[in-house]
Amino acid sequence: MLLVGFTVACNGPRYQKAEEMDTAPAAFAVRVENPRESTEVDFRAPLSGTVSSNGQVQLAFQLSGKVTEVLVEEGDHVRKGQVLARLDDRVYQAQRKQALGATQQAAAQLEMLENGNRPEEIAAAQASLDSAKAVLERTGKDRDRIQLLFSQGVVSRADLDAVEMSWKQASESVDAASQQLAIARQGPRAEQIDQARAAVTAGSGSVDLASVQLEYTLLRAPMAGTLVARQLEQGQTVMAGSPVMEIANLEVLEIITEIPEGDLLSAAIGDQARVSFPARPGLEALATITTIAPKASMLTRAFPVTLAIEQVPEGIVTGMVALVSLSFNEKPGGVVVRENAIVDGHVFVVQEGRAVKTPVQVLGDRGGLVFVSGVTSADQVIVNGQHRVADGDVVQVVDALGISEITGLDSEGN
Repeated sequence: MLLVGFTVACNGPRYQKAEEMDTAPAAFAVRVENPRESTEVDFRAPLSGTVSSNGQVQLAFQLSGKVTEVLVEEGDHVRKGQVLARLDDRVYQAQRKQALGATQQAAAQLEMLENGNRPEEIAAAQASLDSAKAVLERTGKDRDRIQLLFSQGVVSRADLDAVEMSWKQASESVDAASQQLAIARQGPRAEQIDQARAAVTAGSGSVDLASVQLEYTLLRAPMAGTLVARQLEQGQTVMAGSPVMEIANLEVLEIITEIPEGDLLSAAIGDQARVSFPARPGLEALATITTIAPKASMLTRAFPVTLAIEQVPEGIVTGMVALVSLSFNEKPGGVVVRENAIVDGHVFVVQEGRAVKTPVQVLGDRGGLVFVSGVTSADQVIVNGQHRVADGDVVQVVDALGISEITGLDSEGN
């Protein structure tokens, strides 16, 4: 009996404690924050962008060839039209000389045709005709004499045939000389002049083409600026259209960034922004929105924006990262909570040691902070552990260190 009593006495309290432990609800460790009034929040959206130049061009030769000279280095300031590099131009020089010679020859032929025959040439044609007529007259007399002798039987048929042939040839010479004189007096035909003019036009086109190709052996600066990139060395063979240099106007720089959809209605062309540069700590500048794209990027779902830097600080160049803080005048009101505190349109508020599911309405979203209605700045909103609790769960509020040790989440709720 004593043994049994001892067992009951010993086991009774232990059994009761175990039962109490089984029925007591478990408490979830959470971290809370009080929402802030919207007037307490600096309403700026930090955006990451890239410094660019509104006048930035890549340069390439329009012909393939071997580089014979490179005249600039990266960082050099160049003026518009300045020669930056040259290709071997010997072939194109020869082609141009050949085209010039052919054109000059065609022009001389055209001039000769347009001027017509000289008086001396007409006189020579007349003299040729007179000489042919004299020969015809003499052979005619010889023919008459031989015909008379042949009828008397003094000469043979062969003698008669020979003199007849001479007279015929003399007659044909007179006809030919007459035609040459007529042509000399009339001058060249219109078709010949047109053909000569066409030859001059074709030759002029060949000269122009050769001149353009010769100019293409030079790489010129299309604008004034600074040489920011050069991928070209003397002796290198380049392909037509392959970029070899890049020029930028570093005096007028801009920033290319993107605005989230939630901020789009609050931004407008002409708004100012404060810009900082991680690569140049301490340097800041003001920039003004110049363009807002009407279409969002397919990748980021944000809207591309361009800002012009008003006064470019020394040491800022294209390609640098810029952090843009846009200030908006319109505030959506309500109170501000962390974006990750909202779960499916509600937050959990700690009341009397329990999580209370509270619906909220989102009024605005600015860089991880959400402006909502439905809670007040006096409420304790769960910002760590909100995804582990349900409405009515018992919770234990701990500090940031405690929540990290218990849940493995950091103080930002990640």
